[in-house]
Amino acid sequence: MNLRCLVLSLSLILSSAVQLHAAEEAVRELGQPSFRGFMPNRLDARGLSQPWGVAVDTSRTPDGLWVVDARNNRVLGWRDVTALRNGAPADVVLGQPNARTNGCNYGGISASSLCFVESPHSFAYEPGVAVDGEGNLYVADQLNRRVLGYRRPFETDRVADVVIGQAGFDQAEYTLTPYGLAADAQGNLYIGEDLRVFGLDRPLATDAIPDRVFGQPRLDARDFPTDPTAPDRIVLPKGIAVDGQGRLYVADAYMDRVMVWTRPLVRQGAADLIFSQGGKPCNGSCSNVKGLAVTPGGDVWVGSHEQGKIFGYRSPLSGGDTQPDRVIAAVNSAAVYDPKPPLSAQPMFASGGLAIDSRGVLWVADVNRVLGFLDPWRGNGGNGGNGRADLLVGQVRADQIEANLVDLDGFNGPGGIAIDTHANPPHLYVLDVLNNRVLGWADARSFTNGQPADLVLGQPDRWASRCNTGGRSLASLCLFGDYIGIAVDAKGTVWVADPGNQRVLGYFSPFTTDTVADRELGGIGCAHGLRGMCSPGGVAVDKAGNVYVADIINNRILEFNEPARRDAVADRVIVGGDGATEFSEPNDNHPGYNVYGGPLAIDAAGRLLVGNGGNVYVFERPLSPGARSRKLIDISAIRRDYYFTPYGLATDSESRIYLTTRDHVYRFPRNGGSPSLQLGETCTIGYSTGVPEGLVRASLCDATGVAVSQRGEIFVSDAGANRVLVFDPP
Repeated sequence: MNLRCLVLSLSLILSSAVQLHAAEEAVRELGQPSFRGFMPNRLDARGLSQPWGVAVDTSRTPDGLWVVDARNNRVLGWRDVTALRNGAPADVVLGQPNARTNGCNYGGISASSLCFVESPHSFAYEPGVAVDGEGNLYVADQLNRRVLGYRRPFETDRVADVVIGQAGFDQAEYTLTPYGLAADAQGNLYIGEDLRVFGLDRPLATDAIPDRVFGQPRLDARDFPTDPTAPDRIVLPKGIAVDGQGRLYVADAYMDRVMVWTRPLVRQGAADLIFSQGGKPCNGSCSNVKGLAVTPGGDVWVGSHEQGKIFGYRSPLSGGDTQPDRVIAAVNSAAVYDPKPPLSAQPMFASGGLAIDSRGVLWVADVNRVLGFLDPWRGNGGNGGNGRADLLVGQVRADQIEANLVDLDGFNGPGGIAIDTHANPPHLYVLDVLNNRVLGWADARSFTNGQPADLVLGQPDRWASRCNTGGRSLASLCLFGDYIGIAVDAKGTVWVADPGNQRVLGYFSPFTTDTVADRELGGIGCAHGLRGMCSPGGVAVDKAGNVYVADIINNRILEFNEPARRDAVADRVIVGGDGATEFSEPNDNHPGYNVYGGPLAIDAAGRLLVGNGGNVYVFERPLSPGARSRKLIDISAIRRDYYFTPYGLATDSESRIYLTTRDHVYRFPRNGGSPSLQLGETCTIGYSTGVPEGLVRASLCDATGVAVSQRGEIFVSDAGANRVLVFDPP
């Protein structure tokens, strides 16, 4: 689905002097904790979005776990690793005022803020985290060019006690670019940045000034080495760790090697031991991002993004040691990329942060989750590769890698909306497109803001979001595109376009029966004829229960006579002679199709409305032989300075027409003409963030679906802000 949320400075040009009710405020919303929210899925203390740094607090019994949740600009903490269950919520949130916010420096840069990314669409560059022997926490606050130190945050507060790299908590001068972090049992801290590693003596007890440097001849030097292979030079220290003897380990991503200093507090200079991993030494510029973890006894785990493996080395190590004792294989490497999530808890990549707890459990930061291997040296983490983790943090299902947590109270690109007005109370259905499902609320009249859905169609449970989870069936959906339709007939059957499976599914009264489809229209692949369809879009139902489907790639509309009780063969093919059904055309430059429209609606008089190419067309008698269309609404009459096409269509009991055009909803009289109502304010998109800023109750970023209740309430789905807004009858 195209989720463009455009910043448009457009003038509203009206073809008549009709006074519009502009910028009415929504009174209710779904999908967000407040009218200011916009994140996809559920942003809370359970989900993760690009985690990297992982650290274990062994000062506690049992251990605690800290994870840098980079795209949410926060660090999450779990007090008891032994009690972790899949999807368990964190106990502590650092860097945000609560678990439902994720802004960079939310509320302004301070001792309580963090900033790893300016936008949730950006990429964080391996921010590290470390815990010393007293339970003090250090965080590489990258975009603020600093390291923050928190004194025992599991027991105290969420405010940093020391800042390293800046003169004060409210400053972010270009002074430090921290990556990996490590702290020893005595509270000494190591900070990796480009070309060097700093060592600081107990910064929470003394000062925030570096006392020693590794990789450079002096503290103020930061020169690129003429010989990166030299034992006293470092280029990209992405992973840093310290063992129980105080030995310092540095993973230099540039040279794809691990460097070890046995007495780092006494001697810097050349490393005492250097080894390359996996039998593949690097001779320069490997750029192999990696995490690093070391047990108290000196066993080493190090990840290789390039090779797609996490290597384990038993102590004692030897120089040039390239043969690992254990290997955990990831799905992807530099040579192989498969974007599909694994069916089990196998790592997607081997490039995330690593940590080991007191039990020997290996924790691995992966795509929007952290994996825990109970015994990485045997069993699941064995030499055969294909390691399967035993524990999940950030997800409930092992086959899920969506950012944040998919649940009943969040959307990821909401689309079409339908209301079952014949039910009492009326039911609400919303297409949650990027989660490949339909969410349903039993009472469309009285739900509260952010209320979780009562029903899920298309997925086996509330946590799943994959296309055809568990395999293609009558219980699965695979959604994509801008014009996916949903409609409800008078008997409560919900009809849903399923373009990924080239079909339309019908669910008989799913609130009172089950969530398995009872009828399948199409479903034989992208095909022609009366049994086939190709990329179905808009769906509409008339009073008699006849179903209309926009067959987008075949440039036609299929009509099925009462398919809820008859067969699944189309009874009519409707083609408009004036471009009404010319929904698509091949694109030879970018293989595929250009799609120009596809939403459908049926009004109280039985007329069929079609949105296509910046216009709304009407078939006055769609069931008549040779039914013809005419242009009813030309959107360019109100938006001459930009090309708009209706993405959603709906009608009310008076046959008035409602359509969405990204940032507004318009209402037209049944015979077209000029709009009598305009809803929505164009949302503002941050220049540097690319996300909505300053959302209010009237903001619309990417209005897609629209529906009208019997009471005249207007329901609008906003894919750009991942929410559904409800406006009172104007």
